[in-house]
Amino acid sequence: MYKTSLALLTLGLALAACGGGGYGYNTMNPPGYGTNCTPPANTVLVYPSNGATAVPDSTGAVYVALPNALGTPNNFDVALTGPPAYGTVLEGGFTPVSYASIPTPNTAPGYANPQYYESTLRASLTAATVFSVYWNNLGTACNSSTNASLIGKFTTQ
Repeated sequence: MYKTSLALLTLGLALAACGGGGYGYNTMNPPGYGTNCTPPANTVLVYPSNGATAVPDSTGAVYVALPNALGTPNNFDVALTGPPAYGTVLEGGFTPVSYASIPTPNTAPGYANPQYYESTLRASLTAATVFSVYWNNLGTACNSSTNASLIGKFTTQ
């Protein structure tokens, strides 16, 4: 009985270590897993565009493009940081969207067949403020307060 239990435990651990699903961007084995919080290669801040100015304060979401689809489920989102009065706001998880649904002007990635994702804002933007946008994964030690990676900045009106 002991040998059988030990064998089943070993098999279970081996299978669990394999992770699973879609391009490796799932919650169990994402790029940036643990303390290395690098976004997937070729992640593009589509809207607001990196470096954009006069972004409307009424903007309700941030959009990114990736060269491949995220696995399902995923714990990815963006974290916005602003002045101390604004603090850090973690946004809603990524939802797939079509390019046609992204506000303009925006930045189109320089590669074929990008996958677009929206992260809905949970707070209103502050006027005349520079915001930093970070790649964030709530399912690991990667988070905006420790070591999330900057993917762009924009300034509101």
